[in-house]
Amino acid sequence: MSNNSKLVKPNNTLKKKVGHGGFKESDLMKAQSMIENNKIDFKPIAEDFVKDIGEILDQISSGTIEGKDALGSVMYPIMQLRAQGALFLVSSDKHDFLP
Repeated sequence: MSNNSKLVKPNNTLKKKVGHGGFKESDLMKAQSMIENNKIDFKPIAEDFVKDIGEILDQISSGTIEGKDALGSVMYPIMQLRAQGALFLVSSDKHDFLP
């Protein structure tokens, strides 16, 4: 085993493009207010993802898709439900959006 290691520090190209620092508190407060006062009903969006999952499970059961294709197909709607639920502080074990 060789001990000729060399530390390579990469260019921080992205940071140069976007700058550094944080967010203004006023921007954070505005974003938080938009989340708290949101009037959009996300239930139909969630129901569409649940419908998609059901259709994919039917395809898996019938053998239309299998293996990596099956996993890839079902991954997107599941991750969307999880991500959207997390964004709006919905527990992943809450199923009141199911038909």
